[in-house]
Amino acid sequence: MMKEEFETLTDFVVMPGEYENIEKKYIGMVFGDCDRTEFCSIWLKNNGIKEILQSRKDGNIELPYIKRYTNKELMEITVRKIKETGDYNRAEKILDYFSPEEYKIIRLTNYDFNFCGTADFGGSLCSSY
Repeated sequence: MMKEEFETLTDFVVMPGEYENIEKKYIGMVFGDCDRTEFCSIWLKNNGIKEILQSRKDGNIELPYIKRYTNKELMEITVRKIKETGDYNRAEKILDYFSPEEYKIIRLTNYDFNFCGTADFGGSLCSSY
């Protein structure tokens, strides 16, 4: 498994040194008939992200480049996560209105924001205070 594939399967960006340790664990599990997707799922369930974040907090490794999504990618990832967790049936009524921006796709550069959404018959509108 390549680093980029691991990051795609886990939605988590790691540094090369961090990935080397992850790869060692992966190789050990592959011989036990564990495929890539299953390994990533097990790694996430076993607090893999928490361990890496703690290691970074302790100063053991430099912080990686943080991937910045576009508004469209963020919406698509949100819907994918809803489907993966099995909550799609509960969210289906609002997802019927899901329509990512097609004309004004921008890269999100600041995740410290407040979201205020309002529903308007026949469309939706976002207003800020």
